[in-house]
Amino acid sequence: MDPGLPAAPHNTEASQYFDITKAALNLVPILDENPSVSTVQALSLMGIYQGMAVDENSIEITWVYMGLSCRLAQTVGLHRDSARWKLSLSETQKRRALFWELFIADGFQSLATGRLPIFSLPVVDTQLAADLDEELAEDGSPIPSFSSWKARFGRECIAPIVQATAQVQTPKYSVILELDRKIRDTELPKYATGQHPEGAGLSKTMSYYMLQNYRELAFIHVHRCHFTQALTEFLQNPLQSSYAPSFLVGYSSAYALLSSMREQFELFPIQLARFWVLWTHAFLATVRLAFFITKFLLKYWIL
Repeated sequence: MDPGLPAAPHNTEASQYFDITKAALNLVPILDENPSVSTVQALSLMGIYQGMAVDENSIEITWVYMGLSCRLAQTVGLHRDSARWKLSLSETQKRRALFWELFIADGFQSLATGRLPIFSLPVVDTQLAADLDEELAEDGSPIPSFSSWKARFGRECIAPIVQATAQVQTPKYSVILELDRKIRDTELPKYATGQHPEGAGLSKTMSYYMLQNYRELAFIHVHRCHFTQALTEFLQNPLQSSYAPSFLVGYSSAYALLSSMREQFELFPIQLARFWVLWTHAFLATVRLAFFITKFLLKYWIL
């Protein structure tokens, strides 16, 4: 990303490529012909572009593009592992990597919007893509790349959270605590722990922050209902509630996410200002903290 260029949709070059992509897709309407992997890639990139556009309808348009991309991904069979069709290793790797990028995007969109996910893990057998950027620590243990860790986290943590929280009935608290344990058991890679890398570029710095963001966001979503319930039932002291763990985790994760966003913005203000997805995460965390503060203060002001 070039901070010297204007943000979408005021970036003329980016807008031209977006328009060219739409024109190319209209040459052979996707509803008239069998879609290709390239069509899925193009639609998902168009969704990402809309996610960076300064427009009041950006969120809805992004949801439409990403939703269509995920539906067509099912049409071309990305949710089924490509090895069964004896495709080349490079094609299999590409299809696997694309599927898991779409899968985790679909999961987070579902959590953010409250809408049903398109993908369901029980009908997915696509393997994770080979981690071509994996490194080894000094002790010989593997250090997964950013994309590899994210895909595994999406499969093992985000998918079960979406499945549990999308139900009409509130899941049993034992289920929530088990999901919490899964998140905690998923270790962050070494480059995403400790202090942020000093003097590093945008890519390396955000690899540090984003994995932490995903983790804290997962905690917020998995505990959101019981966080509210703990405050509603025991406003004077939520720690007396049987859902006290959810109150503590929800509060601490919201605080950690906001603190992290502040650090990220101080390091790269121009770039961070363009990613509305990050700010929706920050807004969610703000609502969690504000709910507690306003309810607590209102009670004692009235008294």
